Amino acid sequence: MRSDIACYLKPRRLQDGEELCVSLDESTGRLGLSQFSIVDARLTTKDVIVTADYAIERGTFSWTLHPKTGTGPDIVDTGKYLTVWERQEDGSWRITRDINNSDRAAAM
Repeated sequence: MRSDIACYLKPRRLQDGEELCVSLDESTGRLGLSQFSIVDARLTTKDVIVTADYAIERGTFSWTLHPKTGTGPDIVDTGKYLTVWERQEDGSWRITRDINNSDRAAAM
């Protein structure tokens, strides 16, 4: 059985790029908490658009996901992402929106 992995943002304001990763079990079609650890991740920024209060970052990613149980093969994935940063009152930047999509073929 193969599970495809997707990361969804928590339904609240993010801090330090927090993500909630979930897996899709093809046998049930249900989303559950991730059973994987990210063992290798690389982000490549392709471009950034900056305004006074927002920055939009576009790029590609690659990562390897390893089952926390130690059983099953690693999943290697590549794809694209778009991240919106918002300037805070203190001048720091915080991720306010983030989306990614895999280059892997969708499960049938």
